[in-house]
Amino acid sequence: MISRRRQNTSCDPCRRVKRRCFFAPLDNAPGETRCVNCQHHNRSCTFEFAASKTTKTTSNRRGTGLERSLLHSPSNVLQADEGFASGLTAEPATPDQDVWASWLDMDAGQDSHENNQSTFSLVDPSLIDPANITGTSDDQLTRTRERPAVYISHSMVGSSPNSPIYLLNTKVDATILEGRLSCIHNAIVTGCASRFVDFECNLYATASRYQLGDEHSPQSSGLSTPAGSAEKELAVQVTPSRAGFQMTSLGVVRFLDHFGGLYGNRLSQSDKKLSAKALKAVLRAFSMQWLSTESGSMDSLNNAYHDTWFEARSILQSAQSIKSFRIVYAILLFDGIAIPGKPKSPHEFLNTGLEHLQYLQSLVNEYCGILGPHSTYSALLEASLSVVSWAGYIRDIGAALTGSHSCKLPSASHTKASQDIQLDAVGAIHQDLDDIPGVCRRAVAQAFYVWRQIVRVKESLNSAVSLPEVVSTITAVEEFNQTFRPFMNRCIESLEHLSTGSKASSVSITLFWDLSVLILAESIDPDLISQIQSYRLEAISSVTKTAQRLLSLVPEEAFNLQNGLRADVPIISYHITPSLTATTFEKAIEAMIDIHLTDGEQDNLIWKQQIDTLMKSLASLDVTVGGEQVTKAAFSSLLRRHGDVLSECWTDTT
Repeated sequence: MISRRRQNTSCDPCRRVKRRCFFAPLDNAPGETRCVNCQHHNRSCTFEFAASKTTKTTSNRRGTGLERSLLHSPSNVLQADEGFASGLTAEPATPDQDVWASWLDMDAGQDSHENNQSTFSLVDPSLIDPANITGTSDDQLTRTRERPAVYISHSMVGSSPNSPIYLLNTKVDATILEGRLSCIHNAIVTGCASRFVDFECNLYATASRYQLGDEHSPQSSGLSTPAGSAEKELAVQVTPSRAGFQMTSLGVVRFLDHFGGLYGNRLSQSDKKLSAKALKAVLRAFSMQWLSTESGSMDSLNNAYHDTWFEARSILQSAQSIKSFRIVYAILLFDGIAIPGKPKSPHEFLNTGLEHLQYLQSLVNEYCGILGPHSTYSALLEASLSVVSWAGYIRDIGAALTGSHSCKLPSASHTKASQDIQLDAVGAIHQDLDDIPGVCRRAVAQAFYVWRQIVRVKESLNSAVSLPEVVSTITAVEEFNQTFRPFMNRCIESLEHLSTGSKASSVSITLFWDLSVLILAESIDPDLISQIQSYRLEAISSVTKTAQRLLSLVPEEAFNLQNGLRADVPIISYHITPSLTATTFEKAIEAMIDIHLTDGEQDNLIWKQQIDTLMKSLASLDVTVGGEQVTKAAFSSLLRRHGDVLSECWTDTT
């Protein structure tokens, strides 16, 4: 039968009569090549080019068919892949050059039956014909399924300008928030992250070290540089330095969400847009807490803050079902924002955010296990996940310590020996004062270990109190005081001589440790364990001395103005959760009044001065919008219960 396939060209006779050239090789005599038209008219044919074209096409078709048959052979698939892997993992030109696991092909086989429990597989079972493996031994089958991972050169990781690694250094800029709000966010978040979420503080930290900020910038001392210069830097250290990978809080969230499609958390475009919208709304409300104006326009600013807060709450309420790290981060930030008015539940989204975090933790951990221990991206993902997990742990404990929230996340273990921590603290007392932030970070790690125990004691108030658990908690408090109390006292005594970062670090750990001791004292009957009363008095004295030092400090005007704050904003306003600082002064005032009334002392001048100092420290927070909200709430609570006493102690300094 004559082939009707059209050729790409025609012989000269066919072109002259404007006919298509057809070729039927079976009708030609041996050694003769003529098209159908020339053969019919018995003409000479210039069809050698067309014939050669046809022969080449036929060979290509046969080769393609052979290639397809080979691809469906399991043995040939493995030989080809192993050859490819061996080619990529050949000895590098540089003897000491490391190789890293590839993450490019991790979603193969995700729809197969035997991978229902895992999203990822290194071998696609659909390529293996069951008939071809019936005679395969168990050892051969094991080798087939456990193929070596494909490795790529370390120099390739992060070499592209579009590499996902650059997401890690994302900062809030003018494209996300207004210029002033961007500066405020970067200053407050980076400073607090350095003091409470850095690698040395993180009880969830893995072997992959990280640093939230530049090692040689004020960020490493607890405070951020002006956002205008830092936000333009895109470089990130792919190979961890002594300080570890450098990243930002927002960059960590974007980096983790970027790989959602690979670790099994695929989001629709609408969910992605809603997540970004919710985070942006929360960032705006969060940053507005540190705005401050003259009294003439305070009402309009408060109204704007109220509107922004309720808008963020509404959007977050619509997006809270989306399981993404953006939503988790938005919920953790929103939970610490000063609340306007009196909503029914101050932690209404926290449980949802922590549940999302636990779900995403399992997915990312599984994915990192597949990438392997030598993968750069596995190390970056583990470090990023530990940052978000630790931030969730901090918020979980903070809400349980100061409110009725019950902890949802499991307790984090503290692996560093107490003796080593004590040596660090004692050594720091004799070192240069600029090393204070590092010691404070180690104190934070130990403090969170104790705070989780205090939460358990506090939660047991409604049930039978376990005496051994209470004794264990008191012992932990005693060990912390022996280790870090002399160091903290020296920092407070020398506060005016410290750098800005050292001031913020030492004041934060001192005030919040004293707050936890006061909360523990409220949870334990003094008749049960008399030792708690001495710790309570020590905490009250510490808060009072810290308040006195803070009131005498000159504001950090240069830092405030560079970062969008008013010049007279006090250093205690730099914390990411304004209500926590206000609660510390409120608890100290309540404890002093309780002790005074219990002992029956009357007209004690020193006691009145201490109460006045604590009230003025609390009032100093109201120079910002968020500070005004928490100060008003704290004073309202105190005045309803102790109005006459506080009025008696208050002095006018004008």
